[in-house]
Amino acid sequence: MTVSDLIAMLRTLPPDARVVVDGYESGFDDATDERRAALSAVPVIERAGRAYYVRMADIPPPWEAAFRAALRGSACPAIDGEGECAYAWDWHDWLNGSFPR
Repeated sequence: MTVSDLIAMLRTLPPDARVVVDGYESGFDDATDERRAALSAVPVIERAGRAYYVRMADIPPPWEAAFRAALRGSACPAIDGEGECAYAWDWHDWLNGSFPR
């Protein structure tokens, strides 16, 4: 996508539409606060006293879809009875904007 493509897409939205731009959250206080609050509620499950995994079902939309897309091609833990999971370090890196690498 080019800048021109993005501008054209944004022009189709109502002027008061809210937009969340991944990786630039610190520049948008309202979006950042909402995102931070929602994502900080995602439980990180520990194993042997260390952060080990998160359940994909615990991540609220729309961030679950974005994180899932970032995980494509990555290894994920298989935890009996937990459904789809992701490693805690991938989750933390994604929250900090450094995943995928």
